[in-house]
Amino acid sequence: MTAPEVSVVIPHYRGKRFVGAAVESVLVQQDAETEVIIVDDGSADDSVALLEALAGPRVRVVHHAQNRGIGAARNTGFQHARADFVAFLDQDDLWLPGLVAAHRAVFDGDASGEIGLVFSDLLVLHRSGRVSQPHLCVPERLRELTPQALLASIVQVDFVRLGASIIRRGCLDTVGPFDETIRGGSDDFDMIARLADVCRFAHVPERLFIRRLHDENYTKAERMMDESLLVLDRIQERHPDIADALRVGRYKRLYRRARAFQMAGQPAQAARDYRLTLRARPWHPRACFGLMLCALGPVGNRVSRLWQRLAETKSR
Repeated sequence: MTAPEVSVVIPHYRGKRFVGAAVESVLVQQDAETEVIIVDDGSADDSVALLEALAGPRVRVVHHAQNRGIGAARNTGFQHARADFVAFLDQDDLWLPGLVAAHRAVFDGDASGEIGLVFSDLLVLHRSGRVSQPHLCVPERLRELTPQALLASIVQVDFVRLGASIIRRGCLDTVGPFDETIRGGSDDFDMIARLADVCRFAHVPERLFIRRLHDENYTKAERMMDESLLVLDRIQERHPDIADALRVGRYKRLYRRARAFQMAGQPAQAARDYRLTLRARPWHPRACFGLMLCALGPVGNRVSRLWQRLAETKSR
């Protein structure tokens, strides 16, 4: 069998609502031969039968006997990948037609061979069915950034989505596997930060990836934010020279965790994180406002929900 040009790893766990569409979004890509490796991470429901139905010449299914986490599933998929370019697509996300062709065109045009990761813009499909178009704030002249400048930008803005990326296999071999101890969803941020040390990144300014938000995304948000703060601590150990960027990245994540607590009706935890945000960035206006709402009890909760609805309306 001819080796594929791109191997796409899809970690799976009880994802029968979404995984079929994710697989199909890869198989319909034109102008490149792709393979899909679905790694079922110990699902104990009837989704396993669906996966076997999806298997075919271009789709392989690998099983974990027990649940080991998304990082472990990604590592298993990578071990089975045959292509020189590898991608990691979550079971509930989608590629749009043209993603592989656009990314491969960038790699093919890179005579230096220094570009190791290419990513595109995205759309976000919300629980309500609303579609938003987030702005990623990609740095200018991205391909020319030094590793230090690239990592500092990623830490502050977090503009790369793993699911929207295709990566040179050699770069993944260099940095090593996903960290399997990170099980809350920040293993991708850790991997992207490590890749920034060894290769250059390139951006395709087209919306070719769909991030789907649903109830399970929201239940993992707090743990993911906790782990992303731990990843920042690890980066600081390796790169104390980007302390200012790390400070910015830390207060932004603390603020987002505070908002998540506030929306979940946990004002004490939200107030704690707002105070930590203000310690990192004194007079952060939204953190000050959020902290004030925490002190107002039920009235503050109602105003906070209104604040969230207004923010979502602006993002449309």
